[in-house]
Amino acid sequence: MQRLLNTRTERRNRKEVFMQQSKDFIFCHPPAMLNGQKTILDADVAYGHQFVCIPVGIFSMADSLEKSGFSVGILNLGERLCDKKDNEELKDIIKYYLEKYRPRIVGIDLHWWVHSAGAMETARLLKEVDPNIITLLGGMTSSYYAEEIIRDFICIDYILTGECDESIISFTKYIYNNEMDLNDISGLVYRDNGRIKRNITVSPHNLNKLDITRYDLLLENAIVNADRAIIPISRGCVHHCAYCGASNKSFFEIMGREDTFFLKPEVIVDLIMKNKVKNRKYIYLYGDIQDGGLSFTNEFFKLLQEKDIEDIHLVIEFFSPPDENIIKKWLEVISSKKITLEATISPDSGNYSVRKKLGRNYTNDEILNAIKYLYGKNIPLSVYFMLGSPEESDETINETLKLIDDVLSLYSEHFKYESVRHEIIGYEFMQIPDLGSEIYNYPEKYNIKIIFNSFISLVENINNSTHWSQLIGFTTKYFNQVEFVRQYYKIKYSIQEMYYKHEIIDKKKYDNKINKLNDDRLIYEKTLRNG
Repeated sequence: MQRLLNTRTERRNRKEVFMQQSKDFIFCHPPAMLNGQKTILDADVAYGHQFVCIPVGIFSMADSLEKSGFSVGILNLGERLCDKKDNEELKDIIKYYLEKYRPRIVGIDLHWWVHSAGAMETARLLKEVDPNIITLLGGMTSSYYAEEIIRDFICIDYILTGECDESIISFTKYIYNNEMDLNDISGLVYRDNGRIKRNITVSPHNLNKLDITRYDLLLENAIVNADRAIIPISRGCVHHCAYCGASNKSFFEIMGREDTFFLKPEVIVDLIMKNKVKNRKYIYLYGDIQDGGLSFTNEFFKLLQEKDIEDIHLVIEFFSPPDENIIKKWLEVISSKKITLEATISPDSGNYSVRKKLGRNYTNDEILNAIKYLYGKNIPLSVYFMLGSPEESDETINETLKLIDDVLSLYSEHFKYESVRHEIIGYEFMQIPDLGSEIYNYPEKYNIKIIFNSFISLVENINNSTHWSQLIGFTTKYFNQVEFVRQYYKIKYSIQEMYYKHEIIDKKKYDNKINKLNDDRLIYEKTLRNG
């Protein structure tokens, strides 16, 4: 009898484990690259070329579904691919998770264009492993190209366009309980008897109830930036940057949001506290706190001061040189707490005219004065520039390099290379303008030519490229693809030389960085020889 009871207990325990592992819905963050080549330039040194940072919308949607009674998991497939065993293929990894969790729905994010090929290959392999799996796509890129994707890629069953924190619940209820009518699901794009239908997108309004930092729903513990929490302070943006797909106008056209929505200050502060408790003590506040208005910023600082928040590192973002009063308020908070600060700003160019046309209306003197003030208050600032602005020329790039030299000269007086989590200077090449940005939509206005102007051309070129130079998707009146490459190497070599000149890096680190650039340049030259 005791043996029989033990057997029943073991079966019950196995069943409970089985039930715990089963998921109704798995969100999948796809890889950026599939062929092992570094075809997409690294926008963040800590993320790597697979761009493993998961869009925060995934976490808020997963939070919505769990609160509605569904079991949910988040798979960072890009990061998992980086950490794969030597003999593992992408299909093996997908098969493992499908067999382990047996979801009925897999949602794939296609937010940034860099994941276009990876998202389609992920969907194809999901269907190959389990033809009955339901594949759902979402994100800004898929919202922009929704009809084309649903037409050309049979591996995608549905696309949810716009912000999906509420529509994801309706969709999942339709699949599992047949509670909803497809026509009533906001932003849904689907096939209906050979026709493509797209429902009207309605933006969710009550976003304060959602948790955008549900890292506990990850199926595997994070490897990259495991101590980091990303908290955007708003949905949408008040700014009109011409190159940005998330600018005020572009976000409305792609995602359907008419007004910028700012999280309540108490929600932001509560999220900071919650993540600190979970040992995610490096908190990145995305969006300029000044954009919320005076009452918003005052309430935020008041709550941050009142709450029992210690031992965190806050990275704050500025869209324009910060007001000294704002910095004084930051300093008031950290003076009484164990909080350290770091800041970022993105002037994009060292030339005022180029910067202003992109939507950044401030001078180099304003930038340098703000930097002097911040550095003097022991707040390190990373400064980001962008290669690929329509009006950028050889002359304006030299102006940018001069501004960078000035910044690094000031930086070297106060900080070390390791004082910031990112590079001190970012000068990146966007390769392709943001899909849906004003520059992408109206290239003739900016005297540029878009080369990849369809989703399928984007996917094919990502799949077929072996070096990042082959994925340059536009030209300007000053630079073709070859000229862009020349400028890129000129910029990268120059910045490392400045780091070394100002004694921010030592000879060993300098040589290592130069050798990596030399190796990449050899690959480029080989690519050129091979046509």
